[in-house]
Amino acid sequence: MNDHRRPEQLLLETDRSRAVFSTEAGRLTGLAFDGRELIVGPPDEPQPGPWFWGSFVMAPWTSLIRDARFDFRGQTHRLAADDGRHAVLGLTWKLPWRIDGDRLSCDLTDSAGTGWPFGVRVLIMPELTADRLRVVLRVEAAEHELPAAIGWHPWFVRQLAGSGPVELGLAGPVWRQHRDEAEAPTGLWQSVDPAERDFNDCLQVNGPTTLTWPGVGELEIGHDSPWVTVYSVHPRGICVEPVTSPAERMDHLLAPGESLDLTIDLTWRAAPIVP
Repeated sequence: MNDHRRPEQLLLETDRSRAVFSTEAGRLTGLAFDGRELIVGPPDEPQPGPWFWGSFVMAPWTSLIRDARFDFRGQTHRLAADDGRHAVLGLTWKLPWRIDGDRLSCDLTDSAGTGWPFGVRVLIMPELTADRLRVVLRVEAAEHELPAAIGWHPWFVRQLAGSGPVELGLAGPVWRQHRDEAEAPTGLWQSVDPAERDFNDCLQVNGPTTLTWPGVGELEIGHDSPWVTVYSVHPRGICVEPVTSPAERMDHLLAPGESLDLTIDLTWRAAPIVP
């Protein structure tokens, strides 16, 4: 399933900002504002693997499909497991992408060996200004009806030169997806203490999430979905992952020719200069 051709790059630049996308996983490999790189780069060694750097699209599902199987319209579909017994983070992180003008696309009709039974195309449509990267993600159904979800998995650096450790800000009230002893979602939601900052959870939030590097600047992460997965306890960085459905769900039913969009705005605000 992996593409061994040399990856191509889509470069977006202004006088104050720079974003780089790669055809390897459709990954955002760099995002800088005012010369400050906010995205975690590739590991020096093959481990910890492809999930732990840059920002990649999760589609046509986001977190995982438990036991790599799902039922749709009375039929059970079995997927290729890639994390123990589960199928995780969709397919687009392990399939080739191509550059189509000012956007990137991934065709899942060529996803032989994955077990995914439906033709679908996934798009990344980015737009960069001096202080904002807007990314529109889209899943387009082909000739079959299908369930779908889409999300983005960005790794942000924990510290910038001249700053303290990054600080996470959530727009309340915030609710956490409840899980049972087997870590499976129960369908219930729990309120989150406003002071809590250590997460590996899908959250329902009431507005943009912020990452603040004290004394340097703030990144506001806006998204037109109430769901966001936050993974804030890993040493490589902090993930704030906008998604269209809570974990382990594909809530959107697409008829042939229909599409599902997720719009994400990353807006940079530099800290005031203190004389």
